[in-house]
Amino acid sequence: MRFILHICLSHTLQEARWKWPSCQKGHWWKSKRLPLRNNSVTKLWDGEQIVGEGAAADLIAAQFPGFIPVTVRKLDQGFDNTVHLVNGTYVFRFPRRQVATALLDTEARLLPELPTFEGIDIARPEFFGKPSHGYPWPFLGYKHIPGKQAYDLSEKERAHSARPLGEFLKKLHNVDVKPEWKVPEDYLHRTDIHKRLPKLHSYIQDIKGTGETALYQKLTGYVETIDTNGLTDSYKPTLVHGDLHIKNVLIDPKENLLKGIIDWGDVHKGDPAVDLSFAYSFLPPEARPAFFHAYGDVSQAVKVKAQFVSLCISTLLYLYGCDYKDYNLSHAASQSVTRALVI
Repeated sequence: MRFILHICLSHTLQEARWKWPSCQKGHWWKSKRLPLRNNSVTKLWDGEQIVGEGAAADLIAAQFPGFIPVTVRKLDQGFDNTVHLVNGTYVFRFPRRQVATALLDTEARLLPELPTFEGIDIARPEFFGKPSHGYPWPFLGYKHIPGKQAYDLSEKERAHSARPLGEFLKKLHNVDVKPEWKVPEDYLHRTDIHKRLPKLHSYIQDIKGTGETALYQKLTGYVETIDTNGLTDSYKPTLVHGDLHIKNVLIDPKENLLKGIIDWGDVHKGDPAVDLSFAYSFLPPEARPAFFHAYGDVSQAVKVKAQFVSLCISTLLYLYGCDYKDYNLSHAASQSVTRALVI
């Protein structure tokens, strides 16, 4: 999901007061834009073509007959992909929007080349689907990484993942990127606070419209006091995941430790602060020294940028959860905001 990436709504969610149309069961369904007042509102997560369970089974059976008989259960969906569990052992991701196909192409090239990470799994594609049966885009299949979502961990449980998270990001950010991988640059200036701050302002107004007064006041206090003096957009580019948040990590259900990192569609060469943001939204403040001890020391400017990105991601994640009535997600995202605000 591209929570910090295509931050370009022309209308705020507060203005977009309409209910999502229901998807009909069976095969894929094309979303219809509903008129709002005199405008048509497109949200960042609007899908263009949705692959349902039946359509996924048809596509997989036609191209990968070894899966027959195919059983499919929807796991999740994000801005860019619909995710299905297939035969209980593989995960297939189907783009919901044309823009997501380029992201999937990057995953297909890069993920098989990445090193192994001790204690943390990454989903590497093993099946490469092609457009067929009326579905216009490629899709990928990965070995399923069992795990639970990172929504309801205690602060103590979160703290236990500080060191492994720091070690993982240290190794990732030191990967020697090969030209043939064709890893994109950060053309979206994800950590440029001066460019991003107006958009965060608009999201905070959207939160006010949800009636979440306490969250609105916390974020308003942050943007009114953030000190951007001396901050620049300069950094040494590294390989970054690009979209680390609570929906893109998996937790071992027995140990309650970080176990897997998924959804690599936003991987790019960019500012490491993009990934360091997860230390602010996921870890309690008292665990961050252990994280940075494992990762390595960074400047205060990098920490300021990481905190800002964390708040951008968590705020948009909260709004996404509200819009889909996923209250577990919106509650967890609200907690991420509160956690990230504490330095």
